Amino acid sequence: MKHLATILILLTCTGFIACGGGGSKSPSTSSQSATVSAVNVVATASSVAAGQTLQLTAIATYNDNTTKDITSVATWKSSDATIATVSSSGLVTAIKAGQFTATATTGTTSGSKTITVTAPSSPAISSILIAPASTTLAIGQTKQLNATGTYTDGTTQDITGTATWSSSNQSVATVNASGMVSAVSVGSASITAVSGSQSATASITVTAPGSPALSSILIAPASTTLAIGQTKQLNATGTYTDGTTQDITGTVTWSSSSQSNATVNASGVVTAESIGQATIT
Repeated sequence: MKHLATILILLTCTGFIACGGGGSKSPSTSSQSATVSAVNVVATASSVAAGQTLQLTAIATYNDNTTKDITSVATWKSSDATIATVSSSGLVTAIKAGQFTATATTGTTSGSKTITVTAPSSPAISSILIAPASTTLAIGQTKQLNATGTYTDGTTQDITGTATWSSSNQSVATVNASGMVSAVSVGSASITAVSGSQSATASITVTAPGSPALSSILIAPASTTLAIGQTKQLNATGTYTDGTTQDITGTVTWSSSSQSNATVNASGVVTAESIGQATIT
């Protein structure tokens, strides 16, 4: 399993940004003789969930057939402020399920729109992350996988016990309803966790029993910032299937994704070459 370290090479600089100013044109207005004949309240949707907002726009039509956006100058009112409020700029804040009328008034002329407030919707799962993403087991060994769900409201939750688990090759590795993988025979299998419409997959490699196999590599530090010409020693630690760890800095193969920015030698020493970013593997 590959682990990555990101090397960021930074130089500071200062500069000045000149900003030019320009005059703004005042919006055209109706002639002084024109009067408002109608107000139309426009919404991007006819409903909004409780806890959400909805922007309304008020358009005035004058008796000379001209129109003007009066959203910011109209007087706004909600017919039921316990269901939703309307700010002075026409922004609706939905409070609870129900129906209300938003009214915009200018002078003696008003316009209104009826809006439905729906119950807040439950956040849906948007992605799943399985940890570890890959692992190596000897025949007869087991490994607990964990699934974390990310939802549309940005929250996360452990869904290990509620996700549906499956193995692409049960003759190689099986997985139970709790995400516990059991190594059966030499080979490879993909373990999948499904929740709602989302899924994620982890890779399992099964080896013959005997000497422990390398299951993961950890690079330290995982990220660092260097000035051009500076160097940094990275260290690689291997974790094996029997749970032991070992310093493998001198035995792994090191490489850089961008040698023009940073190089790395066979001992894991990184040298900053130029401004930019590189990933050391």
